[in-house]
Amino acid sequence: MLHVFFSRTTHWVLAPLADRLDQPDQASTPLSSNNPLLRRILTSVEQLLQERRMQKDEVRALSLEVAEVNERLACRDRLLRQWEARQQLIAQGALSWIFPSV
Repeated sequence: MLHVFFSRTTHWVLAPLADRLDQPDQASTPLSSNNPLLRRILTSVEQLLQERRMQKDEVRALSLEVAEVNERLACRDRLLRQWEARQQLIAQGALSWIFPSV
């Protein structure tokens, strides 16, 4: 059915383009065409795929950063609980020193 709407040359460009869109993370050779409209479409698709790759890289970097922040927060939570327990022991010791049991 594709051949009804597009010339054979156009089809040769659209088929690899469809393949590229099906597997956007696969390395492939740049597509080109002499048709100005197809050239614009191919250029736009390449730009969108490049943006997608950059965004995926940013997501990976941000995910690592979030994991590091979560690890630091967990460490600080442990330190805070230890400090609170220590303060409680100090307060109990001070009270027993001030009010010794008889």
